[in-house]
Amino acid sequence: MPRLDAERVALWRAFQTAGEVVSRSIEAEMFDEFHLALPQFDLLAALAQNNDQMRVKELCEILSAVPSSLSRRIDSLLNAVTSPEKKPQRLKTIVLSSCD
Repeated sequence: MPRLDAERVALWRAFQTAGEVVSRSIEAEMFDEFHLALPQFDLLAALAQNNDQMRVKELCEILSAVPSSLSRRIDSLLNAVTSPEKKPQRLKTIVLSSCD
């Protein structure tokens, strides 16, 4: 395996920095247009690609998330799209539908 010399480390860091810049730019545009964070949009996109029905395990696999992280992501999405008085205290099933 090749050694990680200063040039390779610098290239890797530059690649990571460029990826972060692109990701932050996309997330800012997403929030400006849809008022959603990128992880929330990823969740909705995964559901849309799978006929709007998935089990937590399947969502975790697609989103590379652990169940507790996915739970927080779902909670933040619900906070973004529902008023506090309509948000259920305990969720067993969530049904999302698109509004055209």
